[in-house]
Amino acid sequence: MEDITIYQGNTGTIRATIASGLSDPTGYTGHLIVRKSAADTENIIDLSTNNWDASTALFPFTSIDSSVNKGKYVDEFYVSSSENIFTVGIGVCWIVDTLSK
Repeated sequence: MEDITIYQGNTGTIRATIASGLSDPTGYTGHLIVRKSAADTENIIDLSTNNWDASTALFPFTSIDSSVNKGKYVDEFYVSSSENIFTVGIGVCWIVDTLSK
């Protein structure tokens, strides 16, 4: 999974793609969670979506979602249905400052 960069306090959409293993995400919900570390249990950011562009999940986020401390975090993209859960990837999420602050 590629690194994600979110500008602190901004809005936007994160696109996360299923590269293999699930050819049709119909009936699945995409989940994107961000934590301080892989060992942590508290989600800093917790997004869910049923908005798909083929095999790409579209996760809109608000300025409230991105109003967390700057830093390097771990993220996980997974999909779930009523019967299955598949981890698609784990990566790095950077929360960075903007020049407009």
